[in-house]
Amino acid sequence: MRRADADGALDRYFSPPLSPTKRATASVEGWILGVMDARRPNGPAAARVRVTMPVRQDGLPTTARPRESKCYDATEEGMPTITRKVATEEDLLAMPRDGHKYELVDGEIRVSPTGNRHGVVIALLSALLVNFVKPRRLGHVISGDAGFRLPDKNVRCPDVSFVASGRFPDDKVPDDFGDLAPDLAVEVLSPHDRPRHVLDKVGEYLEAGVRLIWVIDPRHGRAVVYRSLSDVRELGADGALDGEDVIPGFRCALRDVLS
Repeated sequence: MRRADADGALDRYFSPPLSPTKRATASVEGWILGVMDARRPNGPAAARVRVTMPVRQDGLPTTARPRESKCYDATEEGMPTITRKVATEEDLLAMPRDGHKYELVDGEIRVSPTGNRHGVVIALLSALLVNFVKPRRLGHVISGDAGFRLPDKNVRCPDVSFVASGRFPDDKVPDDFGDLAPDLAVEVLSPHDRPRHVLDKVGEYLEAGVRLIWVIDPRHGRAVVYRSLSDVRELGADGALDGEDVIPGFRCALRDVLS
């Protein structure tokens, strides 16, 4: 903007017209704030930090230190801080038995809504695992109501999990959360699951030492098998869930748990 145009704009905003010194001060303020409305005493810039450069009589800024004044309106005041209570295991245990899955994640209770299809897949897979594991005394098949304390202090609850014999103290399943990572963790996706949350959970499992992870996606008829972050395989509906060296000999068609 040319100086003459700026002076004309200033005259429209102020009545009576500004003196040369005040005109120069207002002009510098306006250019620093970047908007012409900053020159209005009650304009939008009234809520912004206003820096006023000392000026000489000829209208040019001096090299003196700027004077700073702060102007606020009610809409710019800081919002009150809300301190959230850090959730504990006691809070997790107090969650209702309403069909949802609750976990303790980074000091918060995280809920995962489920559905009927989600429950059917879990029930079918759990039955197949129990029928294979129990007669062979290979370990313990655990439902999603149980939780495991991971090294990062989170309590995660896989939809289905397997813990090999001898890993629990005295080989007895504890009444509360397990202080170990399961050998197998199974997550069955529901339509409400967020991909980022699922990937975070897989990463936590692997870091904690889970040896085998199955992530089953009923809606798309597929599953993903994780042995590590670099050993990842996708299964189609014609694929098979294999216990590999974690549950030796166990194998079932994916479609058998999706139907």
